[in-house]
Amino acid sequence: MRALTALEIRRSEIFKETFVPFNWWAFLAKDSYSLLELIEANMRSGDWVTCACGQAANGAAVSSGQSGRPNDNQLFRLGIKFHESIQTMIEKWDSVDTTNADLIIAQNRASEILKSIETRIKEICLESKQGNERDQNARFSLLERPKEPMPV
Repeated sequence: MRALTALEIRRSEIFKETFVPFNWWAFLAKDSYSLLELIEANMRSGDWVTCACGQAANGAAVSSGQSGRPNDNQLFRLGIKFHESIQTMIEKWDSVDTTNADLIIAQNRASEILKSIETRIKEICLESKQGNERDQNARFSLLERPKEPMPV
């Protein structure tokens, strides 16, 4: 029995009924973190289905192949950078040699990358040759910044 591809997982009814999106903006807006929260964010940021790129691109034609990874190299690199920034947050949280300011710098870097991901997906949708309505109205709901702090 083979493993399901990211695309197959996303299309499955079980995924649609059970998937709980991770609010990356709310996570990055927090004042403090537990190690468990950072580890969960690290796991989610390392998987295309739950990473910032994958969630933001839901509904946009930016993925390809069985892995579901972006077919746009710039977006792919941004996803890797975002994952690395979350890993840096863990390192800064766990290090005795760093201050809270170091964690805030890493947190701000992750927010900047998230903004870049949002911008790149919008550019891809606009550049799309089809220009079809589905791409133009791609869901960016997971990247909409909360008006007030939301629980993570």
